[in-house]
Amino acid sequence: MSARTLERYALDVEARIIPALGRMRLSEIQPVDVRRMMGELRDTPRARRGKRPGTTKLSAKAVNHARAVLRAALEDARRDRVLIGDNPAALARPLKQVAYETTILTAAQTADVLRATEAEPLHAFFVLAAQTAMRPSEILGLTWPDVVLDGAAPCLRVRRQLAYVGDVATLADLKTGKSRRTIPLTPGVVVVLRAHRANQARRRLELGDAWRDALGLVFTNDGGAAYRRTYPSGIFKGIVRRLGLPDAVRLYDLRHGAITHMLERGADLKTVADVAGHSTIKLTADTYAHPSQLAVGRAVALLDFVSVAAKG
Repeated sequence: MSARTLERYALDVEARIIPALGRMRLSEIQPVDVRRMMGELRDTPRARRGKRPGTTKLSAKAVNHARAVLRAALEDARRDRVLIGDNPAALARPLKQVAYETTILTAAQTADVLRATEAEPLHAFFVLAAQTAMRPSEILGLTWPDVVLDGAAPCLRVRRQLAYVGDVATLADLKTGKSRRTIPLTPGVVVVLRAHRANQARRRLELGDAWRDALGLVFTNDGGAAYRRTYPSGIFKGIVRRLGLPDAVRLYDLRHGAITHMLERGADLKTVADVAGHSTIKLTADTYAHPSQLAVGRAVALLDFVSVAAKG
């Protein structure tokens, strides 16, 4: 289990489950108590562990995750005969989750975004997100030994992701074995990464012993420290607003767009699944292999019987 997963479980237990049910004996907990906990959580302002609550309320997904953690713990207790009878968390239905509707940028919009980031220190980050379909945490966890820019086959190896244990940045294992992959780099991406490496090297020389990077990361702030995951998202949101793009567009949509455009341009599902680091081809097919509006328009145009009849 990754450090990031452990931290999330700890957040659920310490900040969500114990305050609601911690004073009750296991034998006293009923499904109605679990449902009450879930209702209270749904109306609670969101907060990360150790942080003050914000103004955005917990999502149904976050509440259901807390229920799942409680259910697993109570199932262990039932298996060990500490809890006798039914698992009350299993009997409490999860909240209905509204599926997030992905916003896919067109190729032209993606190019506009990348042009708008050219003056940003994280320009290479956004290029990788759009060109390689890597997850943000994978890009932030990329180290220079895993990047090959010279030779006949430039590539990068996705081996770990950036995670935080408290306030300490660390490199954590990826979610599945399929997430470990090697991605070839296009000449344009190689040029961008070389420029980024040169800028980082100059900054490291300027700071000398004050440089703080102990992980060999490709992407660090001006002092060599790892970025928080929210930082690139904030920069991206500012660019989206400046370009007048839909406000619903998220940083993660660059990954979605890369996968979608590969499929639309004829790449086969197996190859795209390998590039994206999906655990199964089914995940790629179910999530991304749906027709775009452009493709639907082409298909419908093939059946333009009215125009044919008018010409006849």
